[in-house]
Amino acid sequence: MRQWFSNYRLVTMVSLVLALVFVAACGSTSPAPRGVVEKEVIKEVEVIKEVEVIKEIPVEKEVIKQVVKQIVVTPEPQSTAIPMVLVKGQTFNFPIKPAWVRKGKYSNTILDVVIRSNPGAWDVHFTGNLFSGLVPSSPQFNQLVEFNPVATSEIIGDLARSWEVNADGTVYTFRLHDALWSDGKPVTAEDIVYSFDRITEPGAVRARTKILSSFYEPGKAKALDAKTVEIPLKFPAATFLPNLASDYMKMYPKHIADGMSQDDANRAGNLLGSGPWVLKEFEPNGFVEYLKNPLYFKPDRPFFDGFTFTIVGRNYARAYASLEVGQVSMTEGLSSGYRPENVFALQEKTNGRLRALHLRGTSGSFWILNTEKPPLNDPRLRRALHIGMDRREAVDVLYCQNDYGECFGSVGIFSVGSLAGEAVEPLDKLEDVPGYRVPKERDFAEAKELMAQAGFPDGFKLSLNLGNSPTTVKREQVLAEQFKRNLGIEITLDTVDTATNMARLLEGAHDISSNTAAFIVPDIADNLNQHYLKDIVKNPQNWGDPKIDGLLTAQEKELDPAKRLAMVKEIVAILRKGESHLVPVVRFDQGGLMDYRIQNYTVPGSIQLVHKMEHIWWDDKAKCPSPKGCK
Repeated sequence: MRQWFSNYRLVTMVSLVLALVFVAACGSTSPAPRGVVEKEVIKEVEVIKEVEVIKEIPVEKEVIKQVVKQIVVTPEPQSTAIPMVLVKGQTFNFPIKPAWVRKGKYSNTILDVVIRSNPGAWDVHFTGNLFSGLVPSSPQFNQLVEFNPVATSEIIGDLARSWEVNADGTVYTFRLHDALWSDGKPVTAEDIVYSFDRITEPGAVRARTKILSSFYEPGKAKALDAKTVEIPLKFPAATFLPNLASDYMKMYPKHIADGMSQDDANRAGNLLGSGPWVLKEFEPNGFVEYLKNPLYFKPDRPFFDGFTFTIVGRNYARAYASLEVGQVSMTEGLSSGYRPENVFALQEKTNGRLRALHLRGTSGSFWILNTEKPPLNDPRLRRALHIGMDRREAVDVLYCQNDYGECFGSVGIFSVGSLAGEAVEPLDKLEDVPGYRVPKERDFAEAKELMAQAGFPDGFKLSLNLGNSPTTVKREQVLAEQFKRNLGIEITLDTVDTATNMARLLEGAHDISSNTAAFIVPDIADNLNQHYLKDIVKNPQNWGDPKIDGLLTAQEKELDPAKRLAMVKEIVAILRKGESHLVPVVRFDQGGLMDYRIQNYTVPGSIQLVHKMEHIWWDDKAKCPSPKGCK
């Protein structure tokens, strides 16, 4: 924490009634940080619920090892999996100043945060990367609605102060706060219409916002007046609001963004927002500095005068050292790079001054195959890679070899979660599924036969584009060694920074690109939507299958959970043939660290959520969690 004396004149903020809607956010099986949350809710509705329950099913595995350390974590309240609910003919209103805001403590300081990636694309509609895109850019912007940062099983209003849904669930009418863009111009309904149309612009490359095109037809939204916007949907959809609440669904000012090229939009500072923070300075490979937005429309927020992201790249040793000596107070969020065994160890070393954050299994790694570049334009070779990958060995080497006697990962799958009380891909039912079979020799034999049929009986060579995170490099080294040993396939690793890794993915010069994805909303189709829609970053060659394309559309329209589950299972059955552009690798836990004096932080159900940095504050009088005293 650094003292900051600002000459910025604060502008009186207009207090309005904030809108809050109903549920749809993330579920977490890991402990959330301790904190008392008081919710202030004004709501009188009758709700018919269609509930999806997200449930993680652990891999059944015998682990024989001595536990030489023990993770000691104070039991914390658990987040619940959010039901997907279609509410028809209702209006929702919530206070602009919830009870927890009154407990917040303003600090005339700059909060120091460590960030692991050098920012790349700053256009959140475009970016496909959390750490080089959303994390550095998000603090400038608001969404229309958002996941409640202190109770992530709810959706609340952000720019919207209220909304109503018509009787058949096909039209949403949002009423806006009297918010201002950071240049002082008012946020209007026309800006919201523009943002919806920009996200869904035909032919525009989108990544984690493309799903909006499933629900909304560009050009259909209407500004009923300066502060009221009407959004018609293609069909009633229980997953519309959860997807709209994604941190990636930022609202942009039409007078700034309209006509801006994609290259310009991806440069720091060219886009501006209405969010809690204003970008002051960005030094590549150095820092990102934000100042408190004096025009912010939410009373008493944010709680600091500013904050700084210190960019350390993939140097986790430097990040841990900076945290340990108090140069920075928190990580930018949760990441697989902050391995759980390391963050728990640092929590022990500092007697709890640094609090370990832990989130289980919501992220996964994937290979994205270039389906237009020989030799992987042959579907037989794509299948050989899918079934020839030894995921169980990779999990054991990468995530089970630690001092805690616990595996912090599992095998990679296509669709995560459950619906109608049933998992889509239960991990304990995979032993006879090609690609996961036990014993593995059956998969190796089939892969070799496919290679021989394709004219490569003795193997072939591939290039792999990957980021330079130590975790990523170690994972791909393990996989490359496997394929050479088991199938004679030689994979050359081409390691670059995250931003370059994403640019190369779009360029298509490599045979394979290593990528990761955390679900954006905890829905069984989320990972599918991130990878199999068209004109998205993670499907660069627009691979498609008519049956899958039809089912993806149909399952979004289906309101019967059992029927929807059956559709997603049918998609997964097709994908397990291994002929698409995607190869699931492994799933893994995420960790993070935070000074115990930072208050009001709740571990979200996904690392993709809650990145505006407007809800946390610093409490100098907070009690050290260890009776020995923090160090």
